[in-house]
Order: sequence, then structure tokens, then C-alpha cells
Amino acid sequence: MMVKVFLTSLLLLIFQSMMTGLMYYLPEDHIHYLQDCLLKVKEQGVESVRWNLFIDQKRKTPLPPITPDENGRVHTPGTRSRETSFVRGELS
Repeated sequence: MMVKVFLTSLLLLIFQSMMTGLMYYLPEDHIHYLQDCLLKVKEQGVESVRWNLFIDQKRKTPLPPITPDENGRVHTPGTRSRETSFVRGELS
């Protein structure tokens, strides 16, 4: 029973990591990409599998940094002007 639970969770983790890479890169040949992922797992071993195994960690994130304002609230670019417009009833 314990082995079955372990194998099931391991398979789910491999699937999750492959789907994460697939959605991040959106390769044209998705079958070849998934085959490469499985080869990487085979070469590195199942103990190396993490949810982000197939995401290049050296790549810079396309998202802007999240920094809180002086009140500790977090704003993304462009939200301050929308909030002000909304409060004034100028929502477009």
C-alpha cells in the first residue's frame, strides 16, 4: 500500500513538472518536448524531479518585481491609476 502511494505521488510530480515546462515554453513539437523531459528524468533519476525541473532557472522572469508601497500594499504597474479612477467613479 505504501509503495503504491509513493509511486502514485511520484508519477503525479513527474506529470506536474512536465506540464509546467510544456505550458511555460509552448513548444511547437510537444511530443518531442515530453520525450526529452522523460529522458532527462531517466538520466538524472527520479529523486531529481521537482515541479520546476524543466524550467530554465537561469532565464530571467518576464514578470515585474513586486514591491510593497509605504503602507505595505502590493501594487502591480498600472494599478494605482486604476484604483484612483475607480474611487473617483471614473472606471472605464
